[in-house]
Amino acid sequence: MSAAEQAAIADSVTNLADSLFAGLNARSMDRVYALYASGDALISVDNGRLVASRDSMERADRAFWASLKAAQFTEDGRKIQVLARNVVVYSDAWRGSMTDSSGKVTQMQGAWTGVWQRLPEGWKIVTQHGSMPVPMPAPQPARGRRG
Repeated sequence: MSAAEQAAIADSVTNLADSLFAGLNARSMDRVYALYASGDALISVDNGRLVASRDSMERADRAFWASLKAAQFTEDGRKIQVLARNVVVYSDAWRGSMTDSSGKVTQMQGAWTGVWQRLPEGWKIVTQHGSMPVPMPAPQPARGRRG
C-alpha cells in the first residue's frame, strides 16, 4: 500500500472520528451509533469493564446522554495507524465537560481507541476501549527523619 493510499484511508477515518465527537457534543446517539458495527461484531471495553453487547451499551448510552443538558468534548491529540486497506487503529486523548439536568458541570478527560474496519456498509467501529483516569490523591508532605 502506498503512502498516498495510507494517507487517504487515515483521512477517511479521521473524518468519521470527527463525526463521532460532533455526535457526542450534539448528544445525538443516532449519529454516534451509525458509526458502530451492528450486533455481535462490536467489542467494547469501558474503564476496564467488558461491555456485554452493543445493544446493552446503546441502551445505557441513550439513557445517559438524554439526561444531560449539555456536553462539550474536544480531542487533545490523536494517533492513527493504517494496518491494512480495511483496518485502522485510531487513538485519541480527549477532554471535556458534561452538564447534568440539575446544571452541575463535571470536567473530565480520558483516552479512547477504536478499531475501524471497512465493512460492506462502510467504515465501522468494531472494537473500542475507553478510559478515564482516576484522580490521584494529593501528595503528602515529606516527613523528616528522627534519630
